[in-house]
Amino acid sequence: MSHTTKWALMLTVGMFFAVAAVADDKTKPDDKTKKDDKAFTDAEFVKKAAIGGMHEVELGKLAAAQGKSDEVKKFGQKMVDDHSKANDELKAAAKKANLDVPSKLDDEHQKHVDKFKAMKGDEFDKAYIHHMVEDHEKDVAEFTKASKEAKDAAQGGMMEVKLGQYAQQNAASEDVRRFGKRMEEDHSKANKELMTLAQDRGLTVSKELDKKCQEVCDKFSALKGAAFDKEYMRHMVEDHEKDVAEFQKASRELQDPDLKAWALRTLPTLNEHLRLAKEIHAKVEKGSK
Repeated sequence: MSHTTKWALMLTVGMFFAVAAVADDKTKPDDKTKKDDKAFTDAEFVKKAAIGGMHEVELGKLAAAQGKSDEVKKFGQKMVDDHSKANDELKAAAKKANLDVPSKLDDEHQKHVDKFKAMKGDEFDKAYIHHMVEDHEKDVAEFTKASKEAKDAAQGGMMEVKLGQYAQQNAASEDVRRFGKRMEEDHSKANKELMTLAQDRGLTVSKELDKKCQEVCDKFSALKGAAFDKEYMRHMVEDHEKDVAEFQKASRELQDPDLKAWALRTLPTLNEHLRLAKEIHAKVEKGSK
């Protein structure tokens, strides 16, 4: 097996975590940390993710058409198929959030595609695979990061479902009981989507609560009535403030287009949960005085 073939097969395993090197090479990690978070909006994230996905598709098309090696051609076609699917999912999530998606590459990425367009055969294979390999170490790191993000999100989601069930059983306030039912339904749906994404990527996500989350659930299982209402809604406000911040960060930093799309798709629901939690918490606090 040739050196090119080995790399092509290795990259196929990690292809879901491929990123557009043109965009990343221009911005060092230190530059990103200095950037004002407020300046990086959801609209900018969608633009960057969409252009990155289209860039991978266009390069994949060239690989399928201009590569000499059969493995490079097959890998290019897989990039086209998988990133086209991910791009469509990103468009759907963006539409739900009322965000525009660019329909063509920007000048920087187009110039990069044009560079590969001028290559043929062995020259193309070498340059294309070299371009892919340069991102491979970052892809492995991203896989590790995605695994941690998925595990943390799964634990938080399962805990929200369990606490929502307790709210329906133990709360005195009808508002709190309704909120608990909403938590159970919304987080069950999000958890199912996350589990599917994790399984598709070979990420192992436990279906059981860890010790820390179980201790939180045990605490609330012992509370009843007004005491439950007050403590649960306080916890929901604090928890959803953290959730929103973490999902905003994930939507900016995750390289996997599907996980980014899932984070973007889930954010509006979490923001709505936070708004409701604050409203009901204020009612519960006022009623206890």
